[in-house]
Amino acid sequence: MPKVRIKNLTFAFQKNPILSNVEIEIAAGEFLAIIGPNGGGKTTALILLMGFLKPQTGSITLDDKPPEDFRPAIGYVPQHFEFDTSFPISVREVIEMGGTKIDPLLKKLHLTEMQKKPFGALSGGQMQRALLARALASNPKILLLDEATSCVDIETSRIIIQHLEELKGKTTILMVTHELPTIVKSIDRILCVHRNCNFIPLNEVCEHVAHGLYPLPKETK
Repeated sequence: MPKVRIKNLTFAFQKNPILSNVEIEIAAGEFLAIIGPNGGGKTTALILLMGFLKPQTGSITLDDKPPEDFRPAIGYVPQHFEFDTSFPISVREVIEMGGTKIDPLLKKLHLTEMQKKPFGALSGGQMQRALLARALASNPKILLLDEATSCVDIETSRIIIQHLEELKGKTTILMVTHELPTIVKSIDRILCVHRNCNFIPLNEVCEHVAHGLYPLPKETK
């Protein structure tokens, strides 16, 4: 499991500041919720952690390695998944893209009975479970989830969160969410991303944060 270190990170897109002066450390095996307003930099932070974007200043290390060297050990579940629903591929084949020993994952994520179905025929919630299974099939050391429980039914959300709880302490989990109340009892810490990145103690979480009133970013020189 990696220890995540981000030091003095700044990232801008076409001169538009997205993240500024970010300094954080995340212990191996932690389960973090990442919250913040739309456009605050949450998805950008995940892409930086995977090494597909480079910061203008500062550094990111995963187990003292740069993200691009650690990428094979990262599992990722995107917020939006573009897919041609007419493409002839089964649920099992999609999950096997991540690894081969997938039967326990099919069972835990309630996908066994639909494994031979066309992936494009699944509901949104079923697709999310299949994409999570694909991300986990490689036995990742770090798991990044970008709103994996958004726009899914209550039962799918319960299944996903239950499995993440089982991974807690074994895999480092960073989960972007706008649904903090549904996972607040499962996580170790909350990271608010709003240009800066600040940890919010669990005992200081209050309803106005959960409903979208986030701390303002610190002024930078």
